[in-house]
Amino acid sequence: MLSPVDGTVVAVNDKVKASGGTAGLDPYGEGWLIKVNPSRLNANLKHLLSGRLARRWMEEVGDNLRAIMSARSSVIWRCRMAVNAAPATTARQHSA
Repeated sequence: MLSPVDGTVVAVNDKVKASGGTAGLDPYGEGWLIKVNPSRLNANLKHLLSGRLARRWMEEVGDNLRAIMSARSSVIWRCRMAVNAAPATTARQHSA
């Protein structure tokens, strides 16, 4: 996970661990993920992206993640197709 601040994780939201949908439905309320005790808050805030720069960064990261997931999904699909196309074997054929 990428965080905009350096620090120590002091709490993890167990509700989100149990039901990930909460994070998407209420990210600024019940869907918080972690609480961090920042170690260099002022330095981190100076480098924090906002506005158009933040949106562009999020779009690029999202595009990269979708490309990675698409490639992985394709590999999994091809493996499943190969397994389904392989001839069935029996225990007798393996023991010979």
